[in-house]
Amino acid sequence: MLQLLISILMAFGLTYDANSGKIKVTQDVVTKAQTISNYNELGGDAALYEIVEVGPKTNDDVVVILQSRSYS
Repeated sequence: MLQLLISILMAFGLTYDANSGKIKVTQDVVTKAQTISNYNELGGDAALYEIVEVGPKTNDDVVVILQSRSYS
């Protein structure tokens, strides 16, 4: 059953670290989880950090625009 749950989570982009026994997530995922209305009733941060290992926050997209100049 646990393997099925891990497989489903991996399908959503989460990874499982067999060494730590935790699911690796980004800070963005943690932030989204914390917005769930009954998050604190379900154990809050203490419960979440028991099962996940938080990686660095993903970088925001950066758009660089280069203007070309023509010289005469």
